[in-house]
Amino acid sequence: MTAMRASRGEAPAVLGLNEGVITVPTTPPIDPATKGVRVMLEDAARVRILDAIIPGGFDPATGAGWKANPAGTAWWYRNPQARPGS
Repeated sequence: MTAMRASRGEAPAVLGLNEGVITVPTTPPIDPATKGVRVMLEDAARVRILDAIIPGGFDPATGAGWKANPAGTAWWYRNPQARPGS
């Protein structure tokens, strides 16, 4: 995961784009395209700096939603209408 630092109280949107890998349990099966996901990030002091719910589904009219690779082992979420910090 790309390491980025932010001052306490700084909006998570200021952190920019990060990539990473998260190991998650496989029971029950992970299916963000159907069920969505919840992302919670904490700092080193265990203070929550982000708590976001990303809904499941895909809207072809807006292009917002989840897409998966053909094997169904990796997913991407995109929302071209979203504004950082909103």
